[in-house]
Amino acid sequence: MKNCCHGHGNHNCHNNHGSYGRGHGRRRELFEQKYEEYLRSTSIPEFENDEDYENWLTKTEEGQRHFLHIQKIKEEVNREIPWGGRRMNAGRKSCGNKIPFNRRIDESKLEILKDYAQKHNITETEALEIAIEKLLD
Repeated sequence: MKNCCHGHGNHNCHNNHGSYGRGHGRRRELFEQKYEEYLRSTSIPEFENDEDYENWLTKTEEGQRHFLHIQKIKEEVNREIPWGGRRMNAGRKSCGNKIPFNRRIDESKLEILKDYAQKHNITETEALEIAIEKLLD
């Protein structure tokens, strides 16, 4: 049986150390890179099952050092790629010179506008703009 960190897919630990081992992205890639460097510099015993690994991790000094090293790697990754903040290009996009337009309109006309928007898979604002453009043609 492979040890916990060298590829046994059925083992809980299979490079699955919290949120750093799941998903995709720069944080995961950096964690895996640093973790692989750590694995090359240490030796981890092979385990028959998950329970053996958990016992080693929690009840032996070597296992606790292994766990602490994983925590240190996570802290390094957090320093290099911090959590939170705005994503690039997040938020509302500029759509020209739009201004608020609040007017009272007959309910039947509003229903026509809503139906048109839904039928053409557009917003009500876009439907209103199309109606205005048709008036100008």
